[in-house]
Amino acid sequence: MKLIFSPIISIILVLITIIAIQSPDTYIDTTNKQKADFTFENVTISMLKNGKKIWTIKADSSFIFKHTNSFYLNNIDGLIFGETDGTLSFQSPAGAFSTKTQILHMVQTKSKLNIEEQSYFIISDEIEINSSTRFVNAYGNILINSDTIIVRGDQMTANLNENKLYLNNDIKGSFISTYTIN
Repeated sequence: MKLIFSPIISIILVLITIIAIQSPDTYIDTTNKQKADFTFENVTISMLKNGKKIWTIKADSSFIFKHTNSFYLNNIDGLIFGETDGTLSFQSPAGAFSTKTQILHMVQTKSKLNIEEQSYFIISDEIEINSSTRFVNAYGNILINSDTIIVRGDQMTANLNENKLYLNNDIKGSFISTYTIN
């Protein structure tokens, strides 16, 4: 009887050792990804208010999931028209527009704000454009560059109704002087 238990115990110990030293299974099943309810290529979305175009967004592709009430966009190129003469054009590799909140959230955005005859180039990590309030909020590594200023900061708010720009948190900048030689 002892003769039979000895090999069985040895085999069990070997199996326990093999199982204990194996690395865990890290395989992730990507075939079960949730597919979008609607998928579009070469998309153009415009918002009108009282027959006047407020903004236009063009994207290489768009994905819509019914349960999120959002459009997910890739390679975004857009334009927002100001109440008077200002415009904000922007580009981003990815973003989402919530139909509930009317907010377009984008990452790694490059923008150009035109107010009167002045242009401001704005680069930021994230940007949110609220189409109902016409406020633009940018966050993280903001760089604003024009013919007359270079400004860096962590947070920016632009009020497109009043054509005003506000900066917050760790602001650094300089004025570029232009001299004319007669």
